[in-house]
Amino acid sequence: MITSSDSQSNIFKSIVECLNKKQPLQKNKIGLYLEDQPKEFFEKADKYLNALFTVAKNKFNYSLEEFINSYIDFCKMIVMEGLYFKKHGTYRSSNQQNNLSYYENETYMFSYMCGLGISQFLWPNHQKMWNFFQNVCNRLALNIKNYLEVGPGHGFYLCEAMQVLNEAEIKCIDLSKSSLEITSQMCNLIVSNKCNLEVINGNFLEISSVKKNFDLIVICEVLEHLNNPNTFLKHTHNLLSENGSAIISTCANSACVDHIYLYKSIEHIKSDLKQEGFFIEEELALPVNEKDNIEGWFSNQVESNYIALIKKSG
Repeated sequence: MITSSDSQSNIFKSIVECLNKKQPLQKNKIGLYLEDQPKEFFEKADKYLNALFTVAKNKFNYSLEEFINSYIDFCKMIVMEGLYFKKHGTYRSSNQQNNLSYYENETYMFSYMCGLGISQFLWPNHQKMWNFFQNVCNRLALNIKNYLEVGPGHGFYLCEAMQVLNEAEIKCIDLSKSSLEITSQMCNLIVSNKCNLEVINGNFLEISSVKKNFDLIVICEVLEHLNNPNTFLKHTHNLLSENGSAIISTCANSACVDHIYLYKSIEHIKSDLKQEGFFIEEELALPVNEKDNIEGWFSNQVESNYIALIKKSG
């Protein structure tokens, strides 16, 4: 039993110790992954998960054990949806409108985002994609005056961007009020300079494309939740400044309770990006299972993650 006396300064250690007891089959896998991580990884894990736990505790009076259980519930949901996908070859959900009940349910969204946030430091692919994002932001920082993030979720990506883009006008937009509440509170706890942040509860497709002034648009883990992600990509193209860039991440053959659009391969994702007028400047493709990492896997129906820095084609 985890009590309130547990030190939040070592929250990640408490999470791992609890998971080792509750899910012993994962103990060796988690241990092998964590033994290769530098000191900075654990410092950031404590910083972000402490903030996320604080948000959940203030909103729903979460105990640390309930916070950890949100991750266990998240993993169970992924397994169940994965079994459905293997049996039927499709995702369970087929229409974006059907998922509004999830996004409008505060209790569900907070639990989902807490579980997803913990996975950021336990799932290698999630960490690698976040590192990709951070490296791009650091490299492009001086050229970004206007930044837009679509679907910020738990706010981890936005917090990192705000700490680097000190002079930029920063906007984030999401259909879920709960997601935006989590994001805003995470920014309050993590970021010292928040004066340039505008939080919008609304539809990305309704943002005017007249000015075309965004130097960087970030759409991470959103496309798979849409009926037609190409519409989002087309609108992204319209909103970018002349030399603007976008960071896009999504997944292929990866089931989740609110995933709708099925990318069948990494090549499928890349084809859609090129179809909507983008060229891929830098990319990272990752199979979820190491055994799938063989030559040509990215053209096959393999469960995988993908993130790319893209620009308008000449």
